[in-house]
Amino acid sequence: MRISVCLIVKNEEDVIGRCLESVKGFADEIIVVDTGSGDKTKEFVSKFTDKLYDFEWIDDFSAARNYAFSKAKCDYLFWLDADDVVLPEDVVKINDLKKSDGLADTYMMKYYAGTDENGNPSFEFYRERLMRNCPLAEFKGFIHECVPPFGKIVYSDIKVIHKKMRACSPTRNLDIFNRNIAKGAVLDSREQYYYAKEFFYLGDYKRCAEELEKFLSGKNLYRADEWEAMLSLFICSEKLGRKNGEKYLFSALEKFGPDSKTLCLLGDYYKKNLSPEKAENYYKMSLLCKDEDNGFFHESKYDFIEPCLRLVALLFEKGEYFEAKKYHELSKSKFPSHPSVIFNDKFFV
Repeated sequence: MRISVCLIVKNEEDVIGRCLESVKGFADEIIVVDTGSGDKTKEFVSKFTDKLYDFEWIDDFSAARNYAFSKAKCDYLFWLDADDVVLPEDVVKINDLKKSDGLADTYMMKYYAGTDENGNPSFEFYRERLMRNCPLAEFKGFIHECVPPFGKIVYSDIKVIHKKMRACSPTRNLDIFNRNIAKGAVLDSREQYYYAKEFFYLGDYKRCAEELEKFLSGKNLYRADEWEAMLSLFICSEKLGRKNGEKYLFSALEKFGPDSKTLCLLGDYYKKNLSPEKAENYYKMSLLCKDEDNGFFHESKYDFIEPCLRLVALLFEKGEYFEAKKYHELSKSKFPSHPSVIFNDKFFV
């Protein structure tokens, strides 16, 4: 296996060197497509590769990424963003993979989209990361683009770490959506989901709910998006003061089975609605759930610390100090430096 590492960039002088330094240990070639940088991005890129190409930005991430793929000469393609890095131990794993027999067509790798202060993942999910260089290796979608996995698919423990250093405009993605819609683009189910979520991120919960309902009424829904849409609709209902929003959580449980986040949100709902016994039960069930293999987005805080902290607060409010202290000590044993654990500690001296 030989690997072409492919990126698209624009004004990434603060991170591109770090990214390319992290991949040079396994890349057989590095392809960088610039979509209009006005800083020193190209200067930094030229230190790592001479395969630097310009591409006029047309509000279409897939078009730019597919152009990068078209320049690749190796038999496998590896894509990432300028603010991503591959750790040295994963470089070793990729080099071992290159020597292995029975190669797959698509390798799904973990994406650490968020990390805590110790570098542990706080938000992770699988992405199609390495794939055979063939016509099926094609990005779809003008934003939140992806390559539909094809052929023999292998899930790997190799990871890519997202290390964002600066935020983009909060309306960037929505603006791209709206410009494409104005030009006649018809959103597929995946695009409809992400379009709705842009309103969520901007705090427009009414519009988000409307768009998510459209998404759920569609066909060929990706299960992880459907699950997250149900949870987001519950949160929108709570933000808007609507009744019966819990129905979305129960729909998620019925269709996808129990997971820690859904159960924790149900605990929140019942605590808010003055049903402490039900809230306690859902928090305890959340604490017992293990979500690593459910194939959905994984927020580690719901594995343990959030339901545990909620139990401490709920039990303390109920006057059950011994039980509250038990869960406090449990949270303290695992997360002694967590700000909420430190805050709670003064109540149990």
